[in-house]
Amino acid sequence: MWRAVGGANAVPRPAKAGATNVETLGSHHAPRCGHVVSIRALTLLHVCGAGRPRHAVGPVHRAALSLCVPDPRRSLGSDLTSPCVSLVESLAPAVAEIGGGTACLRILSNLADRRLARAAVRVALEALARDGMTGAEVAERMVYAYYLAAADPYRAATHNKGIMNGIDALAVATGNDWRAIEAGAHAYACRGGSYGSLTTWAIDEEHLVGAIELPMAVSTVGPVVHSHPRVRLALRMLGVSSARELAAIMAAVGLASNLAALRALVTEGIQRGHMALHARAVSHAAGARGEQAEEVRRRLLAAGEVKIDRARELLRALGARS
Repeated sequence: MWRAVGGANAVPRPAKAGATNVETLGSHHAPRCGHVVSIRALTLLHVCGAGRPRHAVGPVHRAALSLCVPDPRRSLGSDLTSPCVSLVESLAPAVAEIGGGTACLRILSNLADRRLARAAVRVALEALARDGMTGAEVAERMVYAYYLAAADPYRAATHNKGIMNGIDALAVATGNDWRAIEAGAHAYACRGGSYGSLTTWAIDEEHLVGAIELPMAVSTVGPVVHSHPRVRLALRMLGVSSARELAAIMAAVGLASNLAALRALVTEGIQRGHMALHARAVSHAAGARGEQAEEVRRRLLAAGEVKIDRARELLRALGARS
């Protein structure tokens, strides 16, 4: 049973933080900056929705004022980022004047940790049985694999890369910035002080339970959606009507990718699945199509020799036989 918990926090919050780095900025000026943001943000209401400015002042001697832009609703990408960057840049002189310093950096952050997506899954242990192992044994191994990813950044890097495989593909298909999503996800994986797993796994009452939480700043409107028919088709196929729904689906896709990868890793090994995909690609590269491609793929795997020359030989043999 899959459950998409949500594409954002229960209360709508700003999606990105625009940072203006100012020398020697006093914290007592922060409310005034928030008022300035409220006024300037009015120009973005047609894109972003209602303004909800926030502020925070860093404790260092070269303080950074973090200005959160309004809730973007369904928008993101260049249709939102460009005007929001303009907002931050237009605020820089006022912030510098208040702080009595010099504005240095005027840019947004891809760590959209106020726009989190979550998903959860609960799988009966018997459904995990594989390769002569009981479902309970497989589940126990999967939980151990998660513990390793949670404790070791070297394992966590590949663990999370597998999660992002599915998320990135869906981001590309729906016209979203997969690089920004990647950056935010990996930064979020470090929120505890060291790099760790984006998912959690445990065994509870004869079930394997998993969950994922990560930043997911995505869009269902904008120039790419309007100009690219395949993006519109992908969104129609998904049946989403909001960025929040799309974010929840992306989180569920990432969790499903992780479930499949962990199960393969602790049983048959990941290479078997990879070689099956590679054999299919090699058969197509050799020129095989349709039923011939599938036959060539099966024979390559049976022979344990997944090479283009061997695929061409098999294809010629099949052609001569027919």
